[in-house]
Amino acid sequence: RCVRTVTEVSSSNTPIRPDVFLAAAPNPFNPLTILSFKMPVGGLALLEIFDPAGRRLASLVNGVLAEGEHRVTWDGTATNGSSLPSGVYLARLSMGKTNVTTKVALTR
Repeated sequence: RCVRTVTEVSSSNTPIRPDVFLAAAPNPFNPLTILSFKMPVGGLALLEIFDPAGRRLASLVNGVLAEGEHRVTWDGTATNGSSLPSGVYLARLSMGKTNVTTKVALTR
């Protein structure tokens, strides 16, 4: 099962620098990692997990999120519910024309 919990960490009306970050902790992980990211403005966000060959394995977020920092928990499973083996995976956050990618290492 793919954990899809999104927690809003902070949001404010003050201007935020127009940059984005995407980080995973712990990394390497077993059994869970938390992917943290920043939305400089509210809007459509897509957070997906890929293997090194570029195949999409999981979609963790696909919807509109508020401006601010967010956290998503991933348990190392694919969208179809299968447990993924140990390895390095790519988490990609897409927001409009902005894409940010980080590596996450799963150890079983």
